[in-house]
Amino acid sequence: MVTVQIVMATLPEEPIVPLVAQSTSTVMFIVGGEVVISFFMCLVGTKTPFRVSSLPAGTKTRPALYTIIEDIVGVDGGGGRPFREALNVRYEASPLFRRMLHRLNAFWGFGAITVAGAVTTLLWTIPEEIGYGIGQFYFIHRRLFP
Repeated sequence: MVTVQIVMATLPEEPIVPLVAQSTSTVMFIVGGEVVISFFMCLVGTKTPFRVSSLPAGTKTRPALYTIIEDIVGVDGGGGRPFREALNVRYEASPLFRRMLHRLNAFWGFGAITVAGAVTTLLWTIPEEIGYGIGQFYFIHRRLFP
């Protein structure tokens, strides 16, 4: 989607600068939207129609943050199956841990959408030179200081 956005912004003779600068915000809208959807799915108590990470189909939906933690630490961090099993045991045993992940899921999801909305609004309402600088600074800052 970001590639299409950048191509559409640079095709005209005069590029659409705010649309080019908005690529980071677009990613935040997409990821934040997915996290918010998982927040509401957890709230309602839906079951997953397919396997999600190490959880089989038919499992009650867990916060997107749970899946992110499980995959980053379990796969990229080298925690492997023991970490995934320990995380699952912790999630099942602790209502406080479940509530914390659910609240963090809301905080990150709604926060991402709010920040992306604010940056998008800025990009389309201020002069192009300043807007492009804000969009690029935001992108570079996220790359240097994740």
